[in-house]
Amino acid sequence: MSKISVLVPAYNTGLYIEKCIESIQNQTYTNIDIIVVDDGSTDGTVEIACHYAESDARIKVISTIHKGVAEARNECLRNATGDYILFVDSDDWIAPSLCENLYHEAKRTSADIVFSAMISVSSDGTEVLFGDRSIAFQDTELLTGPDCFIRMVDAGCAYPMVAGNLYRKSLFEKNDIVFKGEYHEDEYSFPFLLKNAEKVCSIAEPQYYYRQRPKSIMNCDSNFKERAVALGEIASQFEKDLLTCDASLIHRRFVSGVSRHTSIIKKKARALYDTYIANSDRPLVLLLTEKSISSNYGIGTYLRYIAESSTDSPWDCLQIELNAYDKSEQEFSVKDGVPCYTFPARRVVYSYEKDDCIKKYQYCVFSYLASRLGNSRKLICHVNAYGYDYIAFLFKTRFEARIIFTVHYMDWAFRLNGNRDQLEHILKAPAITPEETLIKEAFTKERLFFNDCCDYVIAIAKHSYDTLHQLYNIPREKLLLIYNSTPNSPNISLSKVSLRDKYGFAQTDKIVIFAGRIDWGKGIFELVQAFKQVAVNNADLKLIIAGDGAYSSLYTHIKPMWSRILLTGYVDKETLFELYSLSDLGIVPSLHEEFGYVAVEMASVGLPVVVNPKGGLKEIAHKISSVTILNHDELNHDEECDLIDSISKALTTFSTSLCKEYHHKSSVIMSNDLEITYVYHNLFH
Repeated sequence: MSKISVLVPAYNTGLYIEKCIESIQNQTYTNIDIIVVDDGSTDGTVEIACHYAESDARIKVISTIHKGVAEARNECLRNATGDYILFVDSDDWIAPSLCENLYHEAKRTSADIVFSAMISVSSDGTEVLFGDRSIAFQDTELLTGPDCFIRMVDAGCAYPMVAGNLYRKSLFEKNDIVFKGEYHEDEYSFPFLLKNAEKVCSIAEPQYYYRQRPKSIMNCDSNFKERAVALGEIASQFEKDLLTCDASLIHRRFVSGVSRHTSIIKKKARALYDTYIANSDRPLVLLLTEKSISSNYGIGTYLRYIAESSTDSPWDCLQIELNAYDKSEQEFSVKDGVPCYTFPARRVVYSYEKDDCIKKYQYCVFSYLASRLGNSRKLICHVNAYGYDYIAFLFKTRFEARIIFTVHYMDWAFRLNGNRDQLEHILKAPAITPEETLIKEAFTKERLFFNDCCDYVIAIAKHSYDTLHQLYNIPREKLLLIYNSTPNSPNISLSKVSLRDKYGFAQTDKIVIFAGRIDWGKGIFELVQAFKQVAVNNADLKLIIAGDGAYSSLYTHIKPMWSRILLTGYVDKETLFELYSLSDLGIVPSLHEEFGYVAVEMASVGLPVVVNPKGGLKEIAHKISSVTILNHDELNHDEECDLIDSISKALTTFSTSLCKEYHHKSSVIMSNDLEITYVYHNLFH
């Protein structure tokens, strides 16, 4: 007979663990061992378990510091010696024949997983059938894991509880399946187990007794926020690790099932968080932003910084992502540990409806949020995108919210490549062209919003601060200069040599890297043109373009040097920093940057950087010694040609000698005299 390891994670269940252990001891199937992992209990749980272990050699008790149920389950797995495993939670109990019935079915079918239903027992003794998955097995007794998962999702019985089911231990070992998170740890592991199970079956008779107690981790009102965040992060993990298709039909169907299951999890998370914010009296920061490609770059980095800074704060953060064209319905997610409500875009059919539709859209979003917020809580509305002055006004009048606006960009700067002199000329003179009319109207609207609605306006660079004070007439008492934060660089463990091997580069290659959106304003097309000129005489010169955007336009510019220019698309932070670390030179040729965060990122790993001295890039070059300014000729010719010439000269100097001008390293210093969390603190008090 194969051995079954019965695994019991325990935390402060001294009132119930005796019944749990005794029910396992009394199993009719005797080839078992019992692993009790006490997760730092303080109520005598471990002492009770040890008392039973003294008289039963099958019982092993392991005492750990408190790390949560996921790590307790993992510790159980590490100590299991059986061929099969059965989890029993320490406040539950099982019928005498459960192990025997589960093992008999596993032996008969060679199943990797044998499911069983539960009997939910309330505090008054009421018993209810719970977790019945028999409907998924109505056509056949034996299913593949993916087919089983699909059927359970379709039938609405994809209960994720890991307890009460028999698993072949090798299913965990061969597929590196572990439990994660302080809450809903079984929700995370459930799809991974079924994805890798070759055979799954079920027994009809429920013999696991699931105790419902008011103060358990799943029935405590005080952890709704934490549970919502946990579920949101699990959904994100599924999207990252499971929502990929191969050629097989079963896998495509499995992915479809995971997608539907993920949607259900997000709705559960949203319901939990809705309940939390409706009943919480903690101050709340609403981080308003717009869903756009910028969300993956500078603005997204800025919001991640705020999320990290607010982790242990006495207020909550809720990100509001507006105008999401890739969504068809409102969705809950978790971004960098911060709950996020994403609202789909409202499409405008006729141009004359635009202003009215924008107002209606913002009012609908406001109404949705207002219905979930208590009337008396302190509220900050931190806006990070233009065009949402109406919703800010609604929060200010309805909730007396304090309004903060961070100037990540200025509308006129995009149109004029940051040329302030040209802006001043347009503002002083009568508008001649439709473009000038748009610039003046947008400027006037921005100035009114900043001065009439906002309590603070945050500039992320000194040149922006000066413009906001001098042209927008914002008084200094409501104008703040807070540089974008210094990045926390990932710990890159591989050497430059190893990284080049990993990504297929030769050690002799001279690698230049650009990171950011593929967009005309980023100088990427001028960079490609200059690179092509220099690369003709430098066979080892390579260019990495890390980012997404206007690919189709870029491909025609790259031709015929496709083998010398690598387009990665958008990459995660760790991959991006590995690309920085294997490169020899970073380049930021933007025609205008409000701040220039990517230059700071590059410099933070010791990569020498050259930048176009525009906007915030010029300030960064003055503050960080490893950032060098492109040398423009003092000529009165086309700016595009001037930029191409400057990049060509920089690349030529770099490629011929790797000279000291581009090879020194320094630490990154972009100090914030005033942290955003300090601003929040002052507004709340």
